[in-house]
Amino acid sequence: MKKSIWKNDTVDFSLWAADYAKRYITLLQHDKARRFPYSWLGIKTNWYLSDPVSQQLVKEGSGKDLDLAMFFHYGFIKAGETITGQDLRNYSGAIPSNNLVFDFLMKNREISIPLINRKIPIKFDDYKFRSLATIGNPYGVNTYYYLIIYRNYNPVFKYEHFPLIWIVLHDPHRKVLRSIDFYISERDYYRNLFIDIPFEGPNSTNTTQWRSTSRCVWPENLNKHWQDDSEFSGMDFLMLYNLYRLIFR
Repeated sequence: MKKSIWKNDTVDFSLWAADYAKRYITLLQHDKARRFPYSWLGIKTNWYLSDPVSQQLVKEGSGKDLDLAMFFHYGFIKAGETITGQDLRNYSGAIPSNNLVFDFLMKNREISIPLINRKIPIKFDDYKFRSLATIGNPYGVNTYYYLIIYRNYNPVFKYEHFPLIWIVLHDPHRKVLRSIDFYISERDYYRNLFIDIPFEGPNSTNTTQWRSTSRCVWPENLNKHWQDDSEFSGMDFLMLYNLYRLIFR
């Protein structure tokens, strides 16, 4: 109540979201730096996830991994700036250039490991990168175009919801859709996706686009569970359709 989130009989959800984001990002930063992931590596960082009571590292998430210290912290900061309008960075990450590794992985989406006379590409699921970039908008309007490119050219990890969420958050006047051809192309992309919705509902097997535990979060499971009941991504459809209506109304 002191923060005016709840005043009389009214809840200010924007203040609530800002306060939640601020507290969450604050918990990821510590005044006592620790060495990761093994002390002999000598990599020291103030960014890690730990139990606030026991002070033990939390295995789920960052745990003893370097991902939060090396690159995800930058994404969290950009997302926090968007939500709160404040710079929530109390400490830098494991390297001085906070955005360097985040930018490289976000824009390349694979790592090439040199081996004798050739390079071995290691691809990875970039859901977290795209999620944080969608909220934090680190590259301005180019963020949107990255999301479109990745959606169109990734055969599995399309994550169609991120470009729509970006427009709702960062482009209320739909400036990126002012080209008639581009507008029609984007509108029809989602229309064609909705055409495959089966009339039979959740237990239908008459779909190639929606037979999954979750189309938006786990697209790699698409069409893998043909013998199971209730594998229709109803919640994903509702989210995508409502975003579509907000943008292409």
